[in-house]
Parts: sequence; C-alpha cells; structure tokens
Amino acid sequence: MKSREAKIAPQSDYYVYTPSLTAKQLFFYPLRCGHFIYEPDYTLSRETFDSFLLMYIQKGELDLNFEGESIHVTAGSFVLLDCYKRHAYSSETGWESLWCHFDGPVARAYYTNVTSRLGNVFSLPGACPALRKMTDIFKIFYNAGIVKEPLMAKYLTDILTEFLLF
Repeated sequence: MKSREAKIAPQSDYYVYTPSLTAKQLFFYPLRCGHFIYEPDYTLSRETFDSFLLMYIQKGELDLNFEGESIHVTAGSFVLLDCYKRHAYSSETGWESLWCHFDGPVARAYYTNVTSRLGNVFSLPGACPALRKMTDIFKIFYNAGIVKEPLMAKYLTDILTEFLLF
C-alpha cells in the first residue's frame, strides 16, 4: 500500500497483516511492515501503538525520543521500540528505513532482554543476517506471497536471537 501520510515519499510501501488466532497464541507475528523514505522535516509522535517496532536505518538520520531519552540515530543502526509506550521520532534531513511492527506471546520478554543488553538503538558488525530476514519478511508482502505464519515467526525469532547472541 502507499502511504498518504505527509512527508513519506511516494515510492514508499507498507503492508498490514492480521494474524490468525493460532499465530496470536503461539508465534511472533508481523502486524505492519514497510520500506519508507521519510522526507526532510518528517515527525511522528504517538501515545501508544500496540506493538513492538523494529527498524533498520538504511540512509540518513533521525532523532528518537523514548522513555525520557533523546537519541540521535544514524544509518546502519537498528531501532527496537516498545510502542505500547509513548514514542516520537523526527528528522530535519530525512531517512530511509526498513521496518516491521510485530507482537507475540513472548515479544515483551525478548524486547526486555535485547534492550537491557543493547539499548533501543544499536549497530551490529555483521548486520546482514538480521537485515536479510527483515528484507525477506518485507518481500513476502511486496510480492503478494503466501504468508506462512510459522515462517514469519521463524524470521522474527532469528532476528531477535541474533541480537541476543551479539
């Protein structure tokens, strides 16, 4: 789908997914995923958005405000947020990002463990495997492929496990 949100470039795409009851009870599952090019002066502020957000910043930079902290984020960084909490981000210059809102029965436990070790913004020296899995999730939706929920769960588990192994 194309975003109608201001300051999102027209070539940006995103997809919305409604997981099955089985997925909600058993797996990690994507809720929305996309590839956005955020134009200069983009800003977003939310009280809550019921999910966790994983972003990989491909180009540019942004400023993140989360839990009373302001963090400057640059290309090559991952961002992992608990969107059940107030969060905001913006950029004077713009940025490009691959992103996925996800949830699941153990999402909070993984989130807590990853962020207690790495924080909400971090870089990995060998980011390719995690980025490849994020791209695989996006491509399934982009190519209108069949969404196999156990496979989506595996991709998200692989990404989060890679963060824990770092």
